[in-house]
Amino acid sequence: MQIHELNNYAGPLVGNVYLPIDNGVDTGKISFMDLFRQNSYTTLWQGAVSAANSVISLSDEIDYYDFIDIYYGYKDINSDYQIEYRRVPTADFANVVKIDMMYDLGQDSSFRNIYHYVTELTKTDDDEITISKINAWTWSGSDSASATTTNTTNLNIYRIDGIKTPGNADGLVLNTTVTVDKDDWNGTTNTVTVDEVTANSSVLVCPIPSDQTSALGFGVYCSGQGAGTLTFTCVTTPTVDIQYNVMVVG
Repeated sequence: MQIHELNNYAGPLVGNVYLPIDNGVDTGKISFMDLFRQNSYTTLWQGAVSAANSVISLSDEIDYYDFIDIYYGYKDINSDYQIEYRRVPTADFANVVKIDMMYDLGQDSSFRNIYHYVTELTKTDDDEITISKINAWTWSGSDSASATTTNTTNLNIYRIDGIKTPGNADGLVLNTTVTVDKDDWNGTTNTVTVDEVTANSSVLVCPIPSDQTSALGFGVYCSGQGAGTLTFTCVTTPTVDIQYNVMVVG
């Protein structure tokens, strides 16, 4: 979820949260807004291309992301950029993705000089998008109702972002519960599987209410993270299972 859309979905986020682990490091207090900004989108490419067969080389592979945001538009008669964007599920790049825009190039209030552009994009490699086709139609003249094809000016692609969502319904965070089994301790450490965690995830870990006394009594805390794992450390080896609530962002 891009930060500029976040307020539409979740309301203003202005508070702070305390995270025992953020990117594997104890950070203390971190801004909730900054947390989503850091984990919600990555700019994969920025520039300006419009011609057919132009190749856009991305900084990362498309398939890593859940959605691709495409920013596109044109310069109006005053040379100001008019830009829109479209969010495309990554899976759609298995087919041709069409981006279209209709506008009055001359800003004619009579709407007698209308342009309609359609640009087709194709994933030609894991980290590459190609403008596979461009079409442009114009309705011009005082009474003309027939469109004629023209390619004198094309729709520009300006920026492409990759959107990574952790997988729950609103696409912002994932909440799950894990059990730290009393029989799985190896000395003072116990590593559990949490498929959604990465080495760079921001993770909030706390014992479920009924297990808080046990966690404090045995001195158990989450001390590390990796690809699909969380590691717990204890002061005294627990004699009971302890369950933890886990919130994963990014």
